[in-house]
Amino acid sequence: MTSSKNSSLRPQPEDVQLGSAELSSFELSRIYAKGWNAARAGQVDVSDEALDAFIETSNPYATAAERARWEDGFKAGLRRKDEIDGRKLI
Repeated sequence: MTSSKNSSLRPQPEDVQLGSAELSSFELSRIYAKGWNAARAGQVDVSDEALDAFIETSNPYATAAERARWEDGFKAGLRRKDEIDGRKLI
């Protein structure tokens, strides 16, 4: 007997198709989070003209969907890091 609570942890039909492999929404969220964490942990200058090249070489994923998701997370992490670093925290 499965509860409705546990069924939300299973891959959903809206999974992304990648050739013969599929990525669930959960897996894509983990890839996004890894990009976010990479941006927050590194010393990257957001205004750096070579940012796109840095992202391209730093992205550890092979497929287009995974690379795009990681890049989205990385850029969001940079924006958030900039917001926090730009503030005076009391």
